Amino acid sequence: MNKWQKAYLRGAYRGKSPGALYRERLGTVQDALDWIDDGDCLTWSTHGSEPKVFLEHLHTIAPRLEKGIDCWNTISRYDYPVTRDPALAGRFRHHTFFFDRWSVAARGAGCTPISR
Repeated sequence: MNKWQKAYLRGAYRGKSPGALYRERLGTVQDALDWIDDGDCLTWSTHGSEPKVFLEHLHTIAPRLEKGIDCWNTISRYDYPVTRDPALAGRFRHHTFFFDRWSVAARGAGCTPISR
């Protein structure tokens, strides 16, 4: 259970409008990266709604990861340091439901840590 679910169960959102909740959660890419805890599992959408700027900076949290994080998505449209840098092996474990020539080239074959 994540911190948002726990807050919901404690009643932290009771009486707040969706707009107010939205405004409370607005932040920067760095804010989003700071919320990621070691051992978390991330997922993101693909192509038109792929979070390109976030993924371009995701590798910057590698120094504080000991357990690493699991990353789930389908096929990424762009190539990012987090999907291609062998120095990040074990820090980001990529899992996908689909493989094609592009995704295998970008990630390496299989659902394994980057190890090329």
